[in-house]
Amino acid sequence: GKVTAATLGWDEAKSKIIVQRYKERADEYRYFPEPDLPIVEISRERVAQVTAKLPELPEAKQTRFKEKLGLSAYDARVLVMERAVADFYESVLSAGADPKAAANWILVSLFTLFNRDGVDREAIADIKIKPSQMAELVKLVTSSALNKGSAEKVLAIMWESGDDPAHIVEREGLAQVSDAGAIGEVIAKVLAENAATVEGYLSGKDKLFGALMGMAMKALQGKGNAQVVTDALKEQLDALKQ
Repeated sequence: GKVTAATLGWDEAKSKIIVQRYKERADEYRYFPEPDLPIVEISRERVAQVTAKLPELPEAKQTRFKEKLGLSAYDARVLVMERAVADFYESVLSAGADPKAAANWILVSLFTLFNRDGVDREAIADIKIKPSQMAELVKLVTSSALNKGSAEKVLAIMWESGDDPAHIVEREGLAQVSDAGAIGEVIAKVLAENAATVEGYLSGKDKLFGALMGMAMKALQGKGNAQVVTDALKEQLDALKQ
């Protein structure tokens, strides 16, 4: 509704606020200059100079993350909740990581470690993992050099040691297996050793595909390229249907 300009007072006897008088125009407030205070005139140029030096505010940063980087509204909002997190994220991007993939790895996998160990997100600049290392891990995943499961293991080791992801991958033998021929041989062996499960799938129990997929990934020690494994498994099972 309409807010009426008025002077209000407190009626002690009635214990309530009362209207003392209404003011319809600004001049009725009887504004007058304070003689002891000089007039301060700020030029538009000065305002522009000060504005240019202001840091990017969270709301503006959130909008930029959504519109320029293609992040979801939720991801953008969480990233800017703490300035340190937003700065870490942008440093990861500066090191060449994909914006969406980097956001996902920070908000899900990295924050899981924060929560597990009770670390405040504002202390992200003090963790052992540097932005450049986080970017390297993200790039290993997006380039299919490392699958998600193995990348989670690498991240956990990075969290504890601060070691570079490439060194960890080499030392632990976690490089992703994407060779279709090698994967096909492993799948053929898995199918031969699990004839009952294969027969169940071929008889119409489609849910058993997941079980066979799990067996294949286990045989590949969790290092198989999930898409290549899926395609090869479907191909061999389809061949058995004929």
